[in-house]
Amino acid sequence: MHEKKIFFTVATSGMNGNEVTVLQVARSAGNAGNFSFPLDTSLSSVTVYITGSSLDFTLYSPTGVSQSDSMTDGSLGSIQTVGNLKKIKLKSNSQTGEWSININSTSSYTMRVIGQSSVNILSYFVEISQGGHSDSWGQIFTRPSTGQNAILFLSVTGDETFTVTEVLLVDASGSNVVNGSVKSVGGRDYLVSLNRIPEGLFGLQLEGLLNKSSSRFQRQSSNHRKGSRITVKPPTQNALTPGVPFSFNFTVSTYGTAGNHTIRARTSNGFSVSVPSSLNVESGRSAQGTATLTAPSITESGTDFTLTIEAEAPGSTDLNYATLRLTVSSASGRFSGLYSFSMCLSLFGLFLSLFM
Repeated sequence: MHEKKIFFTVATSGMNGNEVTVLQVARSAGNAGNFSFPLDTSLSSVTVYITGSSLDFTLYSPTGVSQSDSMTDGSLGSIQTVGNLKKIKLKSNSQTGEWSININSTSSYTMRVIGQSSVNILSYFVEISQGGHSDSWGQIFTRPSTGQNAILFLSVTGDETFTVTEVLLVDASGSNVVNGSVKSVGGRDYLVSLNRIPEGLFGLQLEGLLNKSSSRFQRQSSNHRKGSRITVKPPTQNALTPGVPFSFNFTVSTYGTAGNHTIRARTSNGFSVSVPSSLNVESGRSAQGTATLTAPSITESGTDFTLTIEAEAPGSTDLNYATLRLTVSSASGRFSGLYSFSMCLSLFGLFLSLFM
């Protein structure tokens, strides 16, 4: 889906499924930074990774002890350098508390602090459905709208008891934040209301206290996300019979760049799908296209698959998509479509949220 994310490709030998991200930033050339981060009592095997050339740094512990990049084996940790990657493995006897690192560089760089902990976060954007005795919500399989308000579902893993103090969206540089309004929805789950989605790449940051130790903790999403000024909206329910072409309309709208938007579509299992190559969309308006989808006649009833429709702005300046989950039904000639604004939480949604 051409989703642009920042990934930190580093060797993490010894790490396993309990790896968590405490902090990550990406800065442009010549943009120095001083970054602080708390290390809590649930963390172990904390490592700082810095990528970039022509840089130097100084690490500071909670007690004020410092170690520069020239000290490969200091009181705070050991430093390994491979190419433009520096790996700082902190010593286990001095981890808990508020740390900071000062980085000076004449080129762009990234920095990531990771460790091992049972306390981690799972999050995805949702849409609220109001009705009945209580509100319900479901994951949206699309980029959120840049500059617009949004609601995010957040779940905290682990067996530690905790208190949430703040949830933020933080841009990739770590310089700008959007504060969220947090509402508990039971157990370790929360809904976070945000008054806008930032421009460019951003990540989620949770701050809180571990109740047993009163230790401040912080977790960030493991990758960065990006909003869009484009909206792609397919229908919510349609009919599909194996071997019979089915056509349906979808709409593309934008409050960004006007002009011909490139349209693409694909299915998860290779079923035939056709869409117009482009749609002319004016800013603040929408345009409609027609998609034709065919499941082979030998398709078994109950077969699940997904359909993704993408719209890309002129000059590749923006992109968004919508993903439907479909189930073929030969008995009734009907399928149930869970498009990007479905109100049904599913294991599919939980799985997909880890990669979006």
